[in-house]
Amino acid sequence: MVAAKTAVFAGLLVVVSLVAVFAAFLVGTLVLSARGQATAPFFDAHTIGSLLGMAGYLSAIGLIGLGVGILLRNVAGAVLLVVAGILVVPNLAQGLLPDSWDAVLQFLPNSAASAFTTVHAASADVLPGPVAVVVLVAWVVVVVGASAVLVQRRDV
Repeated sequence: MVAAKTAVFAGLLVVVSLVAVFAAFLVGTLVLSARGQATAPFFDAHTIGSLLGMAGYLSAIGLIGLGVGILLRNVAGAVLLVVAGILVVPNLAQGLLPDSWDAVLQFLPNSAASAFTTVHAASADVLPGPVAVVVLVAWVVVVVGASAVLVQRRDV
């Protein structure tokens, strides 16, 4: 049951994310160009790669949200946990924890995604692109897999 829901949701997420990311890029480029600001060239390999990476990141976060929602069975709690886990906790941890934790924090979903969602070369403290993709996919697999196991045990 979870596999079917996840497959349908993932397909929808990928399409919606691709449309949204490319539309946002085109609108942003038009606005910046109208103001005389520099923009990234659309047909540049780095630009296309970062746009596809952003669509993949948004899809992965949506799937993590689906998994958390299935695990918690509480919409408000799931939304709060995902938003806090993606936006709040990493920033607090980076600000409050010593620099020795940076090696651990780069394995969080948003930190890993920064390796393949930027046009410019990532800094040295970011995971390499392929490793970052594996880390993000691992987050999705663990959360959705845990929700599938829990549904089988809980919903008899």
